Amino acid sequence: SETDRPLGFYIRTQPAIRVTPQGPIKSEGIFISRLLEGGLAESTGLLSVGDEIIEVCGISVEGKTIDQVTDM
Repeated sequence: SETDRPLGFYIRTQPAIRVTPQGPIKSEGIFISRLLEGGLAESTGLLSVGDEIIEVCGISVEGKTIDQVTDM
């Protein structure tokens, strides 16, 4: 079934600029680095390389390691 297909993307950390009420700050973000051909992420057309992952299933990824986000 469609829900059994792997999402088919890789993630990486990279510097990001966050706009806060106190002004912009530099921090680490988690971004899509690669989409696998034929994977669910590519086939929907909703995700692109360079998109930042903000949350997974409603859970913020802020402050989490890349391994923690991968497990999510």
